Amino acid sequence: MKVPPMRLFATEAADFTPDLLTIQEQPPSRLPRTVGYVTVGLFGLLLVWATFGKLDIIAGAEGRLVPRNYSRVLQPAEAGIVREVLVRDGEEVKAGQVLMRMDATTASADMGTLKADAALKALGLRRIDAELRGQPLLIDVRDPPELAVQVLAQYRARRQSHLDALAQEQATLERAQHDLMAARQQLAKLQATVPLYQQSANSYEKLVKEGFVSELGANDKLRERIEKEQELKTQEANMGSMTSAVEQSRKKLAQIKSGYESQLLNERVELQSQQQRTDGELQKQVYKSGLLALKATGAGTIKDMATYSPGAVVQPGAALLNLVPKNEPLFAEVAIHNEDVGFVAPGQSVKVKLQAYPFQKYGMLDGTVELISADSSANDPQKATAMGQSPQSYKALVKLASQELRASNGEVLKLTPGMVVQAEIHQGQRTVLEYLLSPVQKVAQEAGRER
Repeated sequence: MKVPPMRLFATEAADFTPDLLTIQEQPPSRLPRTVGYVTVGLFGLLLVWATFGKLDIIAGAEGRLVPRNYSRVLQPAEAGIVREVLVRDGEEVKAGQVLMRMDATTASADMGTLKADAALKALGLRRIDAELRGQPLLIDVRDPPELAVQVLAQYRARRQSHLDALAQEQATLERAQHDLMAARQQLAKLQATVPLYQQSANSYEKLVKEGFVSELGANDKLRERIEKEQELKTQEANMGSMTSAVEQSRKKLAQIKSGYESQLLNERVELQSQQQRTDGELQKQVYKSGLLALKATGAGTIKDMATYSPGAVVQPGAALLNLVPKNEPLFAEVAIHNEDVGFVAPGQSVKVKLQAYPFQKYGMLDGTVELISADSSANDPQKATAMGQSPQSYKALVKLASQELRASNGEVLKLTPGMVVQAEIHQGQRTVLEYLLSPVQKVAQEAGRER
């Protein structure tokens, strides 16, 4: 490209002129103006983007994966000694499998005592029923022999005592009835002969008046009549007392029977009450004995065993091991900070990062906030201070959309309880300008209030 002669000479002349003349002679550069325009344009674009651009509002929460029903802690109901340890840490177990056995010596002794007492009460009720029906007491081959002999002897003694009392009173009744029958015969005899004595006395009295017999003979007949009449009255009085004696003996006999039955019925009520109490105690003891065998409440994996060998003395409620449930859906249990809990609600979407699988490579899990605790709980002070958290936080449970993590290459990654997670709870959106101005607004609102 050829440079015009005049431009060439002007350039060469400017090279040898003073700087001021050079500035005056040369035209101004367009670069600063261009840079200024570009800067203003970029600032305008940034202002427009800050005004209309949206940013997600995220609440971060740390936690871990937990089964839906959490890990189950196996604890003894009572103090005792571990007799058998049947599992090891990390072992998979089935539902109902016995994991540990406690010493059952005391429980077995108590169980034997209660069973013997229950059998004795049952035999006693059968004895009472047999006595009430007046039937023999039948002994079952399943009855304890020593108890059966004891109750059978009691049955025979009581039955014989009752029969003896009945026989004695029956004999008294029969004697009274015999005496009453004899008295009736004597009364009938007197009732038949007294009129004859009266007639004879009257006849002698007439004969005395007529002079056919002496007055002494008439007096003898009168005396005989009076004696027979008095004897009749006495016999009639005896009849009343003998009849009363018979009735009294019959009542006494009925009282013996009713008293015997009443005593048996009262004894039966009391024995039934005792049997119910004994059965209740026996059921409680059976339940307690069942608790001596610590069983898995469901299928899972053993962890955090407190003892591995028999002979350990444990207190009631002491955690002997944890059982992590198997085939239960996993949830993310996270701690929400106090400054975020007011804006977290069930149903909000969540992105869950797994510390075991870097999210840059393996991605994140989707989830939804299912529930939030009604009250805050204390955090570990050292951990909270190290992480800059409040000593109090709220527990939230995040339901995962998937129980596995799929990498971009199609690899399926397994989730296990206890994995540390970082949850990002989506709370909404705001503009970039609102985000940038929020610190300024906070300072402006709080400025000028200090003492």
